[in-house]
Amino acid sequence: MSVWGRVLKNALFPGNGTCPVCGRVLFSRDHFLCSRCQEDLPLNQGETCPVCGRHLLNGEAICCKDCSQTKDPGFQAGCVWLDYRENAKPLVYGMKFQGRQALCHWVGRQMAEMVMAAPWFSEIDCIIPVPLHESRLSERGYNQSMAIAQGLAREIEVRTGQMIPVAEGLVRILPTPHQIGQSRRERLKLMSSVFKNSPEVDIKGQRVLLVDDVITTGATLRACAATLLSAGAQAVFIAVCAGGGA
Repeated sequence: MSVWGRVLKNALFPGNGTCPVCGRVLFSRDHFLCSRCQEDLPLNQGETCPVCGRHLLNGEAICCKDCSQTKDPGFQAGCVWLDYRENAKPLVYGMKFQGRQALCHWVGRQMAEMVMAAPWFSEIDCIIPVPLHESRLSERGYNQSMAIAQGLAREIEVRTGQMIPVAEGLVRILPTPHQIGQSRRERLKLMSSVFKNSPEVDIKGQRVLLVDDVITTGATLRACAATLLSAGAQAVFIAVCAGGGA
Protein backbone atom coordinates (compact mmCIF):
# COMPACT_ATOMS: atom_id res chain seq x y z
CA MET A 1 0.00 0.00 0.00
CA SER A 2 1.29 3.45 -0.93
CA VAL A 3 1.89 6.22 1.60
CA TRP A 4 -1.21 8.08 0.40
CA GLY A 5 -3.17 4.85 0.56
CA ARG A 6 -2.23 4.41 4.22
CA VAL A 7 -3.12 8.05 4.94
CA LEU A 8 -6.54 7.60 3.34
CA LYS A 9 -7.14 4.34 5.20
CA ASN A 10 -6.23 5.93 8.53
CA ALA A 11 -8.54 8.86 7.80
CA LEU A 12 -11.48 6.62 6.90
CA PHE A 13 -10.85 3.96 9.55
CA PRO A 14 -9.10 5.65 12.53
CA GLY A 15 -8.56 2.48 14.54
CA ASN A 16 -6.14 -0.44 14.61
CA GLY A 17 -6.89 -1.64 11.09
CA THR A 18 -8.60 -5.01 11.10
CA CYS A 19 -9.32 -7.77 13.59
CA PRO A 20 -6.48 -10.31 13.35
CA VAL A 21 -8.97 -13.15 13.76
CA CYS A 22 -11.83 -12.38 11.36
CA GLY A 23 -10.58 -9.39 9.37
CA ARG A 24 -13.37 -6.98 10.32
CA VAL A 25 -12.46 -3.29 10.31
CA LEU A 26 -11.75 -1.90 13.80
CA PHE A 27 -13.03 1.65 14.24
CA SER A 28 -11.64 2.36 17.71
CA ARG A 29 -7.99 2.81 18.63
CA ASP A 30 -8.75 1.05 21.92
CA HIS A 31 -9.85 -2.18 20.23
CA PHE A 32 -7.44 -4.82 19.03
CA LEU A 33 -9.99 -7.56 18.31
CA CYS A 34 -13.60 -7.13 17.27
CA SER A 35 -16.05 -7.65 20.13
CA ARG A 36 -17.30 -10.97 18.74
CA CYS A 37 -13.85 -12.52 18.39
CA GLN A 38 -12.79 -11.22 21.80
CA GLU A 39 -15.83 -12.84 23.41
CA ASP A 40 -15.02 -16.11 21.64
CA LEU A 41 -11.38 -16.33 22.76
CA PRO A 42 -10.76 -19.87 24.11
CA LEU A 43 -9.83 -19.04 27.70
CA ASN A 44 -7.76 -21.64 29.50
CA GLN A 45 -10.28 -22.87 32.04
CA GLY A 46 -10.90 -26.04 34.01
CA GLU A 47 -8.19 -28.44 35.10
CA THR A 48 -4.68 -27.25 34.28
CA CYS A 49 -1.20 -28.71 34.61
CA PRO A 50 0.26 -27.61 37.98
CA VAL A 51 3.68 -27.23 36.39
CA CYS A 52 3.23 -25.37 33.08
CA GLY A 53 -0.38 -24.22 33.42
CA ARG A 54 -1.70 -25.72 30.18
CA HIS A 55 -5.20 -27.17 29.99
CA LEU A 56 -5.17 -30.89 30.76
CA LEU A 57 -6.37 -33.10 27.92
CA ASN A 58 -8.36 -36.31 28.24
CA GLY A 59 -6.17 -38.95 29.82
CA GLU A 60 -3.88 -36.44 31.53
CA ALA A 61 -4.77 -36.94 35.18
CA ILE A 62 -2.27 -34.83 37.12
CA CYS A 63 0.30 -33.21 34.81
CA CYS A 64 0.29 -32.68 31.06
CA LYS A 65 2.11 -35.27 28.95
CA ASP A 66 5.16 -33.09 28.37
CA CYS A 67 5.69 -32.16 32.03
CA SER A 68 5.14 -35.74 33.20
CA GLN A 69 7.93 -36.86 30.83
CA THR A 70 10.35 -34.22 32.10
CA LYS A 71 12.32 -34.85 35.29
CA ASP A 72 13.07 -31.17 35.88
CA PRO A 73 11.25 -28.57 33.75
CA GLY A 74 13.34 -25.77 35.26
CA PHE A 75 10.37 -23.58 36.09
CA GLN A 76 8.40 -24.11 39.29
CA ALA A 77 4.91 -23.24 38.07
CA GLY A 78 3.12 -21.24 35.42
CA CYS A 79 -0.08 -19.95 33.93
CA VAL A 80 -1.49 -19.85 30.40
CA TRP A 81 -4.16 -17.39 29.28
CA LEU A 82 -5.66 -19.14 26.21
CA ASP A 83 -5.94 -22.62 24.76
CA TYR A 84 -3.96 -22.60 21.52
CA ARG A 85 -6.90 -23.32 19.22
CA GLU A 86 -9.67 -21.53 17.32
CA ASN A 87 -9.37 -17.73 17.72
CA ALA A 88 -6.11 -17.99 19.65
CA LYS A 89 -4.17 -19.20 16.60
CA PRO A 90 -4.79 -16.17 14.34
CA LEU A 91 -4.29 -13.93 17.38
CA VAL A 92 -0.79 -15.32 17.90
CA TYR A 93 -0.11 -15.22 14.16
CA GLY A 94 -1.04 -11.54 14.13
CA MET A 95 1.36 -10.79 16.98
CA LYS A 96 4.25 -12.61 15.33
CA PHE A 97 3.88 -12.08 11.61
CA GLN A 98 1.60 -9.10 10.95
CA GLY A 99 3.50 -6.33 12.73
CA ARG A 100 0.83 -5.92 15.42
CA GLN A 101 3.07 -4.78 18.27
CA ALA A 102 0.22 -2.87 19.97
CA LEU A 103 -1.78 -6.11 19.97
CA CYS A 104 1.05 -7.73 21.96
CA HIS A 105 0.84 -4.98 24.59
CA TRP A 106 -2.94 -5.50 24.77
CA VAL A 107 -2.47 -9.25 25.25
CA GLY A 108 -0.03 -8.58 28.09
CA ARG A 109 -2.59 -6.35 29.79
CA GLN A 110 -5.24 -9.05 29.47
CA MET A 111 -2.88 -11.57 31.08
CA ALA A 112 -2.33 -9.41 34.17
CA GLU A 113 -5.39 -10.58 36.08
CA MET A 114 -4.39 -14.21 35.58
CA VAL A 115 -0.82 -13.56 36.74
CA MET A 116 -1.91 -11.55 39.78
CA ALA A 117 -4.22 -14.41 40.81
CA ALA A 118 -1.37 -16.95 40.78
CA PRO A 119 -0.26 -18.08 44.26
CA TRP A 120 3.36 -17.26 43.40
CA PHE A 121 2.71 -13.72 42.10
CA SER A 122 3.97 -11.99 45.26
CA GLU A 123 7.35 -13.74 44.86
CA ILE A 124 8.19 -12.19 41.47
CA ASP A 125 11.23 -9.87 41.38
CA CYS A 126 11.51 -9.28 37.64
CA ILE A 127 10.00 -10.21 34.28
CA ILE A 128 12.14 -11.60 31.46
CA PRO A 129 10.77 -12.30 27.97
CA VAL A 130 11.93 -15.15 25.77
CA PRO A 131 14.33 -13.46 23.32
CA LEU A 132 14.47 -13.54 19.54
CA HIS A 133 17.70 -14.04 17.63
CA GLU A 134 19.00 -10.73 16.27
CA SER A 135 18.30 -11.83 12.68
CA ARG A 136 14.63 -12.49 13.40
CA LEU A 137 14.35 -9.35 15.53
CA SER A 138 15.68 -7.33 12.60
CA GLU A 139 13.22 -9.02 10.27
CA ARG A 140 10.20 -8.58 12.57
CA GLY A 141 11.10 -5.20 14.06
CA TYR A 142 10.14 -6.15 17.61
CA ASN A 143 10.07 -9.10 20.00
CA GLN A 144 6.46 -10.10 20.59
CA SER A 145 7.31 -11.66 23.96
CA MET A 146 8.98 -8.43 25.11
CA ALA A 147 5.90 -6.44 24.05
CA ILE A 148 3.65 -8.85 25.95
CA ALA A 149 5.89 -8.54 29.02
CA GLN A 150 5.78 -4.74 28.84
CA GLY A 151 1.99 -4.73 28.62
CA LEU A 152 1.79 -7.15 31.53
CA ALA A 153 4.11 -5.10 33.74
CA ARG A 154 2.28 -1.89 32.90
CA GLU A 155 -1.13 -3.33 33.80
CA ILE A 156 0.21 -4.76 37.07
CA GLU A 157 1.56 -1.32 37.94
CA VAL A 158 -1.78 0.35 37.09
CA ARG A 159 -3.74 -2.12 39.19
CA THR A 160 -1.45 -2.51 42.18
CA GLY A 161 1.06 0.34 42.12
CA GLN A 162 3.81 -2.29 42.06
CA MET A 163 6.44 -1.73 39.38
CA ILE A 164 8.05 -5.03 38.39
CA PRO A 165 11.05 -4.41 36.12
CA VAL A 166 11.16 -5.99 32.66
CA ALA A 167 14.70 -7.02 31.76
CA GLU A 168 16.38 -8.50 28.69
CA GLY A 169 18.04 -11.14 30.80
CA LEU A 170 18.46 -13.72 28.05
CA VAL A 171 20.20 -13.71 24.67
CA ARG A 172 19.38 -16.12 21.85
CA ILE A 173 22.81 -16.97 20.47
CA LEU A 174 21.72 -19.33 17.69
CA PRO A 175 19.02 -18.77 15.08
CA THR A 176 16.45 -21.54 15.05
CA PRO A 177 13.91 -22.49 12.39
CA HIS A 178 10.21 -22.20 13.16
CA GLN A 179 9.27 -25.24 15.24
CA ILE A 180 5.89 -25.90 13.62
CA GLY A 181 5.67 -29.60 12.71
CA GLN A 182 8.69 -30.70 14.75
CA SER A 183 8.41 -33.53 17.25
CA ARG A 184 8.92 -33.09 20.97
CA ARG A 185 12.33 -34.77 20.80
CA GLU A 186 13.42 -32.59 17.87
CA ARG A 187 12.42 -29.42 19.72
CA LEU A 188 14.21 -30.43 22.91
CA LYS A 189 17.43 -31.21 21.01
CA LEU A 190 17.19 -28.00 19.01
CA MET A 191 16.77 -25.74 22.03
CA SER A 192 19.42 -27.29 24.29
CA SER A 193 22.17 -24.75 23.51
CA VAL A 194 20.31 -21.77 22.06
CA PHE A 195 20.31 -19.31 24.98
CA LYS A 196 22.77 -17.59 27.27
CA ASN A 197 22.36 -15.16 30.15
CA SER A 198 22.84 -11.49 29.29
CA PRO A 199 26.05 -10.20 30.93
CA GLU A 200 24.33 -6.84 31.42
CA VAL A 201 21.61 -8.23 33.71
CA ASP A 202 22.39 -9.69 37.14
CA ILE A 203 19.70 -12.19 38.10
CA LYS A 204 21.48 -13.84 41.02
CA GLY A 205 18.96 -14.54 43.75
CA GLN A 206 16.09 -13.19 41.61
CA ARG A 207 12.71 -14.87 41.25
CA VAL A 208 11.94 -14.52 37.57
CA LEU A 209 8.69 -14.50 35.63
CA LEU A 210 9.51 -15.80 32.14
CA VAL A 211 7.07 -14.59 29.46
CA ASP A 212 6.36 -16.05 26.00
CA ASP A 213 3.64 -16.06 23.38
CA VAL A 214 3.08 -19.82 22.96
CA ILE A 215 3.92 -23.04 24.76
CA THR A 216 3.54 -26.38 22.98
CA THR A 217 6.13 -28.93 24.14
CA GLY A 218 7.69 -26.41 26.54
CA ALA A 219 11.17 -26.97 25.09
CA THR A 220 11.91 -23.26 24.62
CA LEU A 221 10.75 -22.27 28.09
CA ARG A 222 12.64 -25.14 29.73
CA ALA A 223 15.84 -24.13 27.94
CA CYS A 224 15.37 -20.52 29.04
CA ALA A 225 14.63 -21.55 32.63
CA ALA A 226 17.72 -23.76 32.76
CA THR A 227 19.85 -20.86 31.52
CA LEU A 228 18.42 -18.49 34.12
CA LEU A 229 18.93 -20.97 36.94
CA SER A 230 22.52 -21.65 35.88
CA ALA A 231 23.11 -17.88 36.05
CA GLY A 232 21.95 -17.81 39.66
CA ALA A 233 18.21 -17.17 39.52
CA GLN A 234 16.50 -18.39 42.67
CA ALA A 235 13.32 -19.54 40.92
CA VAL A 236 11.58 -19.30 37.55
CA PHE A 237 7.84 -19.09 36.87
CA ILE A 238 6.18 -18.76 33.47
CA ALA A 239 3.30 -16.76 31.99
CA VAL A 240 2.24 -17.51 28.42
CA CYS A 241 -0.40 -16.14 26.08
CA ALA A 242 -1.51 -19.48 24.60
CA GLY A 243 -0.74 -23.13 25.14
CA GLY A 244 -1.59 -26.50 23.69
CA GLY A 245 -0.19 -29.83 22.65
CA ALA A 246 2.53 -30.10 20.05
